Amino acid sequence: MKEPLIHSHITDGLPSNHKLANEFIYCKICNSMLHADNNECMQTWIESGTGNYCLKCFSRSKGAVLEISDAIE
Repeated sequence: MKEPLIHSHITDGLPSNHKLANEFIYCKICNSMLHADNNECMQTWIESGTGNYCLKCFSRSKGAVLEISDAIE
């Protein structure tokens, strides 16, 4: 199982060598923008083995997105 990563809007960017640093990223559930292609975090979000989620959708899932991740990895 891969540990989910929390990306903070306070840090406001991913390391420059991160595979998603220059990508537009959207929440897999609500489609809200999480990260812009200029390497700016638009809000705090979670990167997981099954997709990327805003904090609100991730917390509402009550662990379901992690259980899916277990089955895939």
